[in-house]
Amino acid sequence: NTLAIIDTGTTLIVLDSTTLSSIVKQMNGLVQYNSRDGFYETPCSSTLPDVTFTLGGVDFAFTAEDYLIPVDTTETVSFQAYSAGSQQDSTWIMGDVFIAKYYTVFDVGNSRVGFA
Repeated sequence: NTLAIIDTGTTLIVLDSTTLSSIVKQMNGLVQYNSRDGFYETPCSSTLPDVTFTLGGVDFAFTAEDYLIPVDTTETVSFQAYSAGSQQDSTWIMGDVFIAKYYTVFDVGNSRVGFA
């Protein structure tokens, strides 16, 4: 029961640290945290698993090609953690990485967001 914000002003997908840790564990040691830059990264030749987010009961799948950003000889994982207090109070921010994959319509008049 996590709230998700669809935000055109955020580049990455920002998650609570518990969720991000769970995703990183599924990558079987193929990603390393770069403390200097504050991101997880992997060598360009790595094969990483798909990651699926469920919003409103609908699955939104991302392949490694969708969530990796090439930088020199490595690729940056486009998921980042922030501290949101307790896990129950966490909010995901689905930024440009999400919007680039799934066409997004902001229906302000009806207070809803749609995806295709």
